[in-house]
Amino acid sequence: MSDDFRSKGGKKAAIVAISANCFLTVLNISVGFICGSSALISEGLIHFQT
Repeated sequence: MSDDFRSKGGKKAAIVAISANCFLTVLNISVGFICGSSALISEGLIHFQT
């Protein structure tokens, strides 16, 4: 495999991982507010700090 192929695959994997984590963070916060769960809200907010 060429280095160019690996580089493109790595970038794509990083973009997918970051997008999925952002989606899950927003989902945690949203569901936490809807259900009134401070644990879910805290779980979502802690990802913004790191």
